[in-house]
Amino acid sequence: MVKLFRRPIFGDEVSAVHGGVITLRGGAPRVIVGTSSLNFEGMAPEEQSRTIQAFRDLLHAQSGPMQLYLRVRRVPAADPTEPHAPDFPDPRAYLAALTRSFVNTHLQDTPVYQREVFVVLGPAEPARQLLRSWLFRFDRTSEQARFVATDLGTPLRNRAQALTESLRRIGVKGRVLDDQSLSTLLAQLYRDGHADEGDPGVR
Repeated sequence: MVKLFRRPIFGDEVSAVHGGVITLRGGAPRVIVGTSSLNFEGMAPEEQSRTIQAFRDLLHAQSGPMQLYLRVRRVPAADPTEPHAPDFPDPRAYLAALTRSFVNTHLQDTPVYQREVFVVLGPAEPARQLLRSWLFRFDRTSEQARFVATDLGTPLRNRAQALTESLRRIGVKGRVLDDQSLSTLLAQLYRDGHADEGDPGVR
């Protein structure tokens, strides 16, 4: 039987990760910024107004496509085994282990979810590529030339750095993902064997 709905694999959609830039199979680059959360509802009205204006400024400052990628994951529980006090000469180390045990027991019994927000930046010129969740959809005619972006990594990184400053004005932390963080994120997206190694977002 032919599998009509094959899950994409890494090589189908991404050809390289280098210098903080993802290169898609068609040659188009992507730069990703991990962000922190913002408690908008907990702000005072004047703070909300400033945040809204700062977000407008952020959107107006963009010179190319920008896409938000939201991921919600259950926080995994580690070993919940309760520590034995005699094994810890330092009382502080014992209390820390006891706290970890309590937290992991809670995570096992009660699902706790983590929300992560990433901003994906692409060049202004459209390209045809396959990367799911990050696909920028443009009206494209068959007469348009094929686009291979071999030199747009640096401008994208500059845009990403400027974006982190705009995010700071909103009250949100932003971090441009490096090669290691990008590789971790992609491994998690494609459910690689390293899917649970580290957090690629804001640290």
